[in-house]
Amino acid sequence: MARDLFVAFPEMRKLIDSHPELEKVIFPSKTFDESALKQQKETIKDTRLAQPLLGIVDLALAKFLQSIGIVPDMLAGHSYGELPALCFSGVFEEEIG
Repeated sequence: MARDLFVAFPEMRKLIDSHPELEKVIFPSKTFDESALKQQKETIKDTRLAQPLLGIVDLALAKFLQSIGIVPDMLAGHSYGELPALCFSGVFEEEIG
């Protein structure tokens, strides 16, 4: 979920910094056993976490591209991706509820 980009471009972390419970899913603690690693991989698949994370990642990427002068003429998304697209286009405010 764009973890490398969040590390390479710290300004992308602004959205996720205010949601530590989600940040822990993208940047989990190091594990030393298979059981903990398996649990981390399953956690990110939990829809209750995956959907807000997808929204944060989509918005962070869009804002980052905008900050370097890449602005889309149109936005689209599939399934849950429609919501970050609508948010970035200004239809509604950013908020995780």
